[in-house]
Parts: sequence; C-alpha cells; structure tokens
Amino acid sequence: EEEITKLEYERKTSFLQRQETGDHDFLRTEEARANIESLESNLSYLQHSIGKTCLTILKLRDEELHPQLVELSSRLMRMWRKMYECHQVQNNISQQVNRLSEYPSTEPTTAFHCLSTTQLEVNIWYNSFCNLVKSQREYIRVLNRWWQLAFDRLPEKVAAEAIKSFVSVIHSIVLQQTKERNLQKKSDQLEKRLEKELNTLYEMEKKSKSSSTTRYEYYRTRLYKY
Repeated sequence: EEEITKLEYERKTSFLQRQETGDHDFLRTEEARANIESLESNLSYLQHSIGKTCLTILKLRDEELHPQLVELSSRLMRMWRKMYECHQVQNNISQQVNRLSEYPSTEPTTAFHCLSTTQLEVNIWYNSFCNLVKSQREYIRVLNRWWQLAFDRLPEKVAAEAIKSFVSVIHSIVLQQTKERNLQKKSDQLEKRLEKELNTLYEMEKKSKSSSTTRYEYYRTRLYKY
C-alpha cells in the first residue's frame, strides 16, 4: 500500500510539474497542487499514527506479555516437577506395599479394607487432577482477559480515522483523474475534428486555386487569339 501511495504521489507530482511548465489551466494546476498537499499531510499523519500504534503494541508485548508468559512457563515447570516428585513418592510407596505382601500379617486384610483404600486413593487423585485443570483454566482465562483489556487500551481509533481520511483523499484523487481523462478525451476529439476541418478547408482552397488558374489560362488563350 505504501509503494502504491508513493507511485501515486510521484505521478501527481509529475503531472503538477507538467502543468506548471506548460500553458495549462490555472484552476486545474491549483487543484492538483491542493490534492498533493492533502495527500502529503494525510500520508504523514497516517504513518505517524501507525508507527505509534506499532510501538505501543511492541512495548506491551515486551514489557507486559513476555514477562507474564515467562512466569507462566516457569510456574508450569515447577508444577510438573512437583508432579514428577509426587509420582516418584507414589511409586516408592507402591513398591513398599508390594514388599509387605511377602511378609505375613498379624491381622488379615479384608476385602472391604482393600476397597476402601483403593477408593480413597482414586478420589484423592481425581480431586487433585480436577483442581489442577481448574487452576490452569482460570490462569489462562485471567491472562486472556488481561491481554484483551491491554489491547482495548490501544489507540487504534486514531489510526483508523487516519486511514479513513486517507481513503477519502484517494477517492477525491480518483474522481479528479476521471475528470481529467474525460477532459482529455474531449480535447482529443476536438483536436481530431479541427484537424479534419482544416484538411477539408485546405482541399477546398487547393481546388479553388486550381479552378482560378484554369480560368485564367482559358481567358488568356482566347485573348491571344484575338
């Protein structure tokens, strides 16, 4: 878009230079100059607004989002490390329980005791897993909400208004170009018509001179006879 705008600006500048160096309509020259000045102003304002918005986004990313993501990654690493340690402890306990089966117990373990122990372990595991997923989901939701609020504070309306104004300028330039093409087309048609009329007039003058010469020779010949 920027390259297209530059090409359009160069084209209008070249057109203005031709208007100033040649013998052209003063009003068209002033209108072209006003369009170029408006285009320069809007383009400069647009670039400034977009640059400011980009800098704000980069600053927000580097100073706020990046530390949050680093903190999230660090906490996730610590969480998974703790989970690994817990699994190691559970594995050791499981191995110790398996060893106990090798030794006779003074009190027999009933099926009800085994079922209660298994149910208790599964419930603890289930609750821990649900709490983990819930806490992670809540953390991501808060982070997403923060990111949305941060973006809502960005001055995107300034850039949008600048782009809208720039579109209006481009539209006026397109209308001016259409008007110029129509005038140029009419000028070409009038020029061709004038050239045709001049050629017709030239042929008529040529025939008129030829006819006059013929009559002159005719009367001259008759005069000599007498």
